[in-house]
Amino acid sequence: MIRYHPKVFVDIVAAAHRSIPIVALLPGKADIAGASSLLRKHGLGPEAVRYAVMPMDSMWIRDYGPVFVRRADGSLSIADGQYVYVDEAAKPRLRDDAVPKLFGRSLGLPVITLPLDFDGGNLLTNGEGLCVTTGTVVTHNFRGGLQQGRKAVAETLRGTFGFRQWVLLKVLKDEPTGHVDMFVTFVARNIAVVGQCDPAVDPVNAGIMDEAAMLLTGVPTSRGPMRVYRIPVPPRSGEYWRSYNNVVFANGTLLMPTFQGVDPALQERALSLYARLMPGWKVVGIKADSLVPKMGLLHCVCLNLPSYVSLKGLATPRARSRTDAAQRPGTGTRLQ
Repeated sequence: MIRYHPKVFVDIVAAAHRSIPIVALLPGKADIAGASSLLRKHGLGPEAVRYAVMPMDSMWIRDYGPVFVRRADGSLSIADGQYVYVDEAAKPRLRDDAVPKLFGRSLGLPVITLPLDFDGGNLLTNGEGLCVTTGTVVTHNFRGGLQQGRKAVAETLRGTFGFRQWVLLKVLKDEPTGHVDMFVTFVARNIAVVGQCDPAVDPVNAGIMDEAAMLLTGVPTSRGPMRVYRIPVPPRSGEYWRSYNNVVFANGTLLMPTFQGVDPALQERALSLYARLMPGWKVVGIKADSLVPKMGLLHCVCLNLPSYVSLKGLATPRARSRTDAAQRPGTGTRLQ
């Protein structure tokens, strides 16, 4: 990401580094000097980012990265789905697929291998037992016998992550990833934000998103029935999708992708919705146009590490700064 999307990287660091410690995942030690130089040119010092060196093929850490699991007894492990993505040259991304195991080795955590082709961008949770995915988690693993496939996926989600409820949504038509994070996000345990598009422009996907909103509305939570708010979906950029749902949460700062050529009033509606639903949070727009042709956005290139996961053994120490003293207890760590 740093090499091909430097402005996005700089903007993310500038917006979030005072809220959370940031770790930049790099394929080699030689890349650290370039990343540090880039940040210095934009007035960001060495305290802004830590670095972790790990072989990888792509920037889509959300999809192939580790999913951390903490049991009731406090024990930690890493869940590792099968990442079978094939690039444009028909080569499997084997180094990406190996990243969770490298995390386990670096952090001294056991790794649970899931018997599923599974991308992290297709896994959302409200933090208390509700899991939301699209149907690709079934169709990518069970070409036939889909009912049997649903049972197998449900057992894996329940047994590995402890999910008590699974909401299975339809896949958006012609959206290439098939991931739920392109049109749904949770901003609280009982609040979901679902995309909404004009049925006169795209009736099929308007119907799919309306159905998703209906299925999530009223789902029981510890804070009462799930409330659903709708957020506009930006017009497609040619064959590519843009989304205001593909956001990054950074402990009091929300990063929302923004795009050139979109009606400013539409983007202001999206920014204002998050600000209203998340009082006390700073909502920052990050220009994400360069990511759009790659078929991913902000959530796709970032991975939140829980505060209970120690960075020892993974990242280079960060230079101490005044902002360290301002970090709130229990802050998470974002890996990019």
